[in-house]
Amino acid sequence: FNIRWFTTKALVLMIIGLFLPIMQVQAQTYCTPTYTWFCGTAGVSGGDDLNSVVLNGHGTSVLSDLNTNCSAAGYSDRTAMFTPVDLMPSVSYNIQLNTTYFSNSEYASVWIDFNNDGTFDAAEKLLTDLSLVQSPAFSTGTLSIPVNATAGIRRMRVRAVYNGSGFDACSSYGYG
Repeated sequence: FNIRWFTTKALVLMIIGLFLPIMQVQAQTYCTPTYTWFCGTAGVSGGDDLNSVVLNGHGTSVLSDLNTNCSAAGYSDRTAMFTPVDLMPSVSYNIQLNTTYFSNSEYASVWIDFNNDGTFDAAEKLLTDLSLVQSPAFSTGTLSIPVNATAGIRRMRVRAVYNGSGFDACSSYGYG
């Protein structure tokens, strides 16, 4: 038998080379929802916005995003602005939302990307079509975290759509 000895460095590089395809992490590329008309559109008056979000998590963990008003593009990724809120599997949490819009035809839904794959799947929709009230009042919904939710930082999307129901996290809608 011929035996070939590898240096530690060569062996480590070989092992990394063998497992690199398995260890590659997919980049998260979340969709950007679009609206035809939104409160920042020239000539459009009224709110049609998601004005405030308050989520009281586990212990003293809180996400509080108050009085955000309009976004110039109709959508705003506010992920980097907050410390992640702690949520535990099999526990339900209240989420409070409101709008500056004067009608009771603005609805909100919430998704959490539990599998961290960069998409908000239908199974990850935790709140559906909560009717929003005008600020300073709040509508309250419940997020029930699945028993199989794993630890880690996950992305949450809260989306408001005017006069819509059953909407998804990514599609284009008229107002929102």
